[in-house]
Amino acid sequence: MDIGFKCCCDIQYFNNLNKVTNTEQEILSILKTVYERCKAERDNNCLLVPLQDYHERVSNYTAYPKTFIYTMLEENQYQEEALDIYDHILFMECINFMYSQNNLLTFNRLYEECVKFQSILSENYKLKHISDLTIFIKKLHEWGYVHRKLTNGSVILMENPKTKFARFNYLNKIRDYRAKGRQIYYLDERQILKDAIKKYKYNSDENIQVHDGFLYFHILTRNGYENGLFTCQDPDMTFSDIFKKWMIDIVLYSIKPMSVIVMENNVLHGLLPNKSITRYHTKNQMLQWLRENNIPCNISMPKPILYDLIEKCTFNNINYEIDCVFKSCGHDILRLPNTFTSLTPTTYFWNYLCKNFKIPEDSTAETVKHLLSLKIKDIDTTAWPSFIAEVVQMENDIYEIDALAENLLEEYELDSRTLYE
Repeated sequence: MDIGFKCCCDIQYFNNLNKVTNTEQEILSILKTVYERCKAERDNNCLLVPLQDYHERVSNYTAYPKTFIYTMLEENQYQEEALDIYDHILFMECINFMYSQNNLLTFNRLYEECVKFQSILSENYKLKHISDLTIFIKKLHEWGYVHRKLTNGSVILMENPKTKFARFNYLNKIRDYRAKGRQIYYLDERQILKDAIKKYKYNSDENIQVHDGFLYFHILTRNGYENGLFTCQDPDMTFSDIFKKWMIDIVLYSIKPMSVIVMENNVLHGLLPNKSITRYHTKNQMLQWLRENNIPCNISMPKPILYDLIEKCTFNNINYEIDCVFKSCGHDILRLPNTFTSLTPTTYFWNYLCKNFKIPEDSTAETVKHLLSLKIKDIDTTAWPSFIAEVVQMENDIYEIDALAENLLEEYELDSRTLYE
């Protein structure tokens, strides 16, 4: 028995030894890579990768791909969305179907039903990433879905009304602009990397940093590409400043009278001219805000009345500086719904372009710009209206799905006193 026990221990020790050895080999490989590249920097008396490109430097020293670095650090700002607009629309169809069957929804139940019904709800949309429940639930939260309690004590999953109303207002406005024959320009930007073209993921930070490649601002219409600007990181100007300068100095004077510009609602596309006022601001700050916006008020008014005046001003929280400039020149700027930022022909334009364009290895920035410009010029003229048609079809689908959801939800009696996140 002692011998058997010793034998088992020896086998376990041997297995553990192998594991340690494999780990040590991996560490040794990284150390050799770091040593060789640090030595090369010493020999060349300079850094192989510029100091500010810290992700590139980590990749250079460890020999791990930069995408792996981003994933491990969970800060990949270039990572593609796991669920796209087709998935979102299918999900909306699925939830309506369940409402019509009087099924009370939870995240897990909805996930199961989406998998089950994706083949029968619509032949046009197929969920490509439905196998990952974690991503599915995370995306539902991003799309604004919450649990609401019913008067009978049950719980139902539904979209935040604020999100739905904002989308409805956007769809109504864009349909109205088209009906009136207004010229619509779609604005977007892409991150051009050494080996790929990506959609940059903005956060709430005003100081946008793009050390890899360059940003490409552009606008297009149903008639094709209209204008664009390639720009790299500038030590003297932020990307927000560059964007604003491009819009005001170039775009404003190149578009047709009474035009509409559609763009995403992110930090790059404009900042509030006046900081939003809340109940926690001082009375003097409230008075100053009201006076700056030419709203009658006086110092004898108590804070609740001053704040009531501020709340009644529809431009509080939504009046972007760049919108004001274009509106003063007779144009309108329309912001895409936050949960449908890909509801634009630029999405289909880049999908089309990337299928037929690959960035050559070891290309310089100037070479990439030149090749990309040529490729855009070579796009068939019939393709541009098709991009617009794709978006219009999506808008119509969403509009109809939302209308149906509104009718179906009338059958449920919500308890407005309780909200479960």
